[in-house]
Amino acid sequence: MADPWPAEVPASLWTFNQLSAEEVVQVPMMGVKFASGFLYAFAFGCIFIAVFAWQRFRIKTVVKSPSRALTQLGPNDLGGQAALIRAYFIYAGSILLLYVSLTFFGKLLVQMARLVPAIGIDAYADKLRFDSPQWPLMLAFGFAGLAQMLPPVAAIEGWLRLRAYRAVGIPVRLEQTMRNLIVTLERAGPKGDLEEFPLGKALSCYRAQWDGIIKGHPWAGAWARRRASRAQDLVSLLSQLELLVSWSKSKRGSWPGHEVSQTVRDLEETYVRESGDLLNEFQQRMSEPPEIDDRRLSGTREARLDDYLNTTFSKAEGLRHDLVGILAIFLERDIDSPDRTDDFKDHSYTDPALHALLIKTARADSAGTGPESGLFAALIAVFVLCTAAAWRGLQDPVGQYVERTNLYGMLISALVETLRLASLTWLPLLAAFSLRQYLWDNGDWARARYSTKPDHYAGQILVCTSLGVATGVLGLVLVAALKAFFIATNREYFAELLAGGPAPFLLYYPTQAIILPALIPLAIYSADLSKTPHRRLIWGVVAALVIGTLWLAHATYWNGTVLIRDCVSATAILTEACVRRMDLISHLALMTLTFLAVGIFGDLPERRRANVRERERTGTGVESAAGLALLAMLFPMLVLAPTSARAEPKPVRIGFRVDIAPFSYRNEASGPRQFHGYLADMCFDIFDGYPAYKVEAVPVGAKDRFDMFNAGDVDLLCDAVTMRFSERDRSEKGIYSPIVFVSGVSYLETGNRNVGAVALGFVLNATARDVALKTCHVDQFRVFMPDTRALLVERCNLRWQAALLAQRLLNEPSIVQSPASQIAVTQVDPRRRASLDAVMESWRRLHEDWETLHQRAENLNTMVQDQNITRLSTATTALIETVLSDGNGIQTCLDSLGRNAAVCAEASKALSDPRCGGIADKNASAKAPADANIPFEQRIWDDYSFCPMSDHGALIKWFCTSGKDLRRVYLGDRELIVAKRDAWARDIGSCPVQRAEGAEFLSYEPYAFLVQRKKPALAAFVQQRVYELFSNRAQMIARFNASFSRKDASGTGQPDVRMSVPLAYLFLLNAVENDTLFLPNADLSPEAAAGNRP
Repeated sequence: MADPWPAEVPASLWTFNQLSAEEVVQVPMMGVKFASGFLYAFAFGCIFIAVFAWQRFRIKTVVKSPSRALTQLGPNDLGGQAALIRAYFIYAGSILLLYVSLTFFGKLLVQMARLVPAIGIDAYADKLRFDSPQWPLMLAFGFAGLAQMLPPVAAIEGWLRLRAYRAVGIPVRLEQTMRNLIVTLERAGPKGDLEEFPLGKALSCYRAQWDGIIKGHPWAGAWARRRASRAQDLVSLLSQLELLVSWSKSKRGSWPGHEVSQTVRDLEETYVRESGDLLNEFQQRMSEPPEIDDRRLSGTREARLDDYLNTTFSKAEGLRHDLVGILAIFLERDIDSPDRTDDFKDHSYTDPALHALLIKTARADSAGTGPESGLFAALIAVFVLCTAAAWRGLQDPVGQYVERTNLYGMLISALVETLRLASLTWLPLLAAFSLRQYLWDNGDWARARYSTKPDHYAGQILVCTSLGVATGVLGLVLVAALKAFFIATNREYFAELLAGGPAPFLLYYPTQAIILPALIPLAIYSADLSKTPHRRLIWGVVAALVIGTLWLAHATYWNGTVLIRDCVSATAILTEACVRRMDLISHLALMTLTFLAVGIFGDLPERRRANVRERERTGTGVESAAGLALLAMLFPMLVLAPTSARAEPKPVRIGFRVDIAPFSYRNEASGPRQFHGYLADMCFDIFDGYPAYKVEAVPVGAKDRFDMFNAGDVDLLCDAVTMRFSERDRSEKGIYSPIVFVSGVSYLETGNRNVGAVALGFVLNATARDVALKTCHVDQFRVFMPDTRALLVERCNLRWQAALLAQRLLNEPSIVQSPASQIAVTQVDPRRRASLDAVMESWRRLHEDWETLHQRAENLNTMVQDQNITRLSTATTALIETVLSDGNGIQTCLDSLGRNAAVCAEASKALSDPRCGGIADKNASAKAPADANIPFEQRIWDDYSFCPMSDHGALIKWFCTSGKDLRRVYLGDRELIVAKRDAWARDIGSCPVQRAEGAEFLSYEPYAFLVQRKKPALAAFVQQRVYELFSNRAQMIARFNASFSRKDASGTGQPDVRMSVPLAYLFLLNAVENDTLFLPNADLSPEAAAGNRP
């Protein structure tokens, strides 16, 4: 069989086989390509910064304190080597994170700055070489030197170190705790508010003892009377010092625990020994009476005693600071430190006075830390999880060209996703809890024990939330820029990704911060409930559910409800496609991080055992189990291969035309497919190989196809439906598929061309109807002489309108019963009621057509009389009289809604053209009543005859059998009318025509399938499959050949069949993919696609 492809149309639009081999850059990074020594320089810079960070970290901060313990002890002594190493990793990791960001994404930051108009920024950026080894080395040396040279950088670096200490439990505000302990001791003195507490009573006993010792010495007693205030201070100081010594020796029990280093204990023993020596020496000195009673020498001895007492006061004050400093360390480091409600009997120490001191002292570091330290560690696991998810295809890679086999691309994808989750959890919580810590340190936090603003809790949470949201939005903006940097190939594409398109990155990513106004308050409130872990667990679950809901709402807003609808079932949501489209891995990871941040993290690990006894009693050690349970929800998707949802096949009712070969026709003897043809085969192939759908074939005809579609009897109309949005009965309830065929109204002509009259045959409900009227207006077939064209448009309109009305009077379904009784019957059947409404609407339109016809007859009659025209054709004159007089019961037929069939048949006959003899009057003469002997100027005018038919079967029969004396024109879509004529000539008999291939196109007829609007998922599936079928070019050409090849009586195909140029271009434009990718069971992997390329 000859190739039907037009010679003037290119064979294919897929010309990629002409391209030279060039590797696609999967991660373009705006064209940044690092030099060979760049990574070596970067590795050296990391080592250099790590060493610098350790040296800086080991430097003991100079502390000016009256307590020797606080000046001599370093972080290693206060928190232990393990805690110090953890703090170092946090400190060094933060610096390295900044270093890595500037090393690899320095160009990104500069490009973002260049988006903002600034003088000189372009010139400066052009001088930087971000891909040379000098760039990471310059940054590394800058990090090592700037921290000490620039005060702002040094301040930030100092804050980072303190934050790292706090994150691992190393106390950093011991000076303030020590002063608070001394204040509490002073409050237990005479006339203090704690005098009646056990602490006050214990000090009172020691005070009475030392007061007696001092007053018992003659000279010391005289000094006490002389300097009463100083003496009272000395007595209080000695009593406090002895109480501290007694606690250290016996009454402190096993407190503090092993968390306190041996260095601290050794210092305490030294201070206790020095304090004991001082107290013993003072007591012994006070017990010795004066040796002489010489008045001349007594003054000197008293002066020396006065100096001794002052020296003792100073030594005792220093030793008190030393011992209280040690006690401050114990208080901040020990896991069993009391809270404001604990009973001292529940602790390892046994002295109620010590208990009173500890619970009445405001601890500077009692705020603990936020969840940021735990979240930072959890994000490492999230990075591993995202890498595995991207590798398994459960998460979209950073760019559309990144393949699973590209380890670098998978790591980059996981990095971007981890940074996004960090910007939604760790970063905003770090900012919010840092502000909370600042307010706590200043005594302003409302939930602190000794807060100065206990009534400002809601306002403080709002301020912390605002700071956290702003920080999170900033982080998300940077993540958006980072992803655009990885995807973009140049600066223009980078700007387009950030600010262009339907979902610009600068809107899509920052709007994800919608979860932060809920996450931050819940995390802060939960942290303030750190003494009630079971309540924190409940708040963690609530927070996870709230954040999950907000995240889902954000995804629905940006991706539409189609995503939720397609993946809403329990089986569908676990498929690979739904997991990837819904971003389910990140969704569950975010919920898990939220649960951990609110329900588990948010306090120091050392202090979490302060309520060990309570947890043992209540059995609330389920936090870890709950956290592991939530984390375990993520891993089955990575271990188990995703499975497709299996469900019962959905029935799809397809309406197939039975009479429009070669597009669709019935042939029950040719196998399981009862319908064949170009369109019918396409409809079957759309669902072939897809078990989710089950095809149910429904035959439809030209009369009832749209009625059945509008009534919902068919889901897909497999017909040559012309895509016309102006046709409301189609566009309101249906969705057009992509165009599946392009044709146009053409015509075949037969009969005697010497006969002036022309009969135009066409199908009633087709575009050819309107084309027929236009051909009459312009006299396409040269029927009229110049002097016979008066009132041509009016004559054409009248005869065309009458022919349409005559055919519709025969074809419209009638109302068998009275409307009232039929409406009563259909009240309980909405479907029958809808069908009745459609019939009533059709007859209402018939009334309107009749009124239009009547008006046109009146107008034409008036014009004929005004212009004194006497040569009007007999048929036209008779038609005017019939319409104006209504002597044939036309109005009666319309009023009866078709129930009076005989009257309607008579009315139709009166309006029909006699030349359409097969319908109106088989005995009517087809020859125009013109006498050849009459001069042209006196002959009666002839007119076009319009012969609408109900279907192409009746039309081809009229066209081929009406005799040679009538010039007939068959109007219709060219492929259809040519096929009808060929079939008639092959199967029935001769049907000679002037141009067997048909005339030129007179219209544009884009054919498409019509899908029910109420089934958008089916419409989307049909749309995709249509494109896939066209992508298989060889199969589509074979389908065209099988359907449109013209065959003679022997069945041999004619070699001159060619596609039209518009149809050939349609084949090209609809072929959106390489055809081999959409064959049944084809391997859609990138490797297979590359292997299938020619």
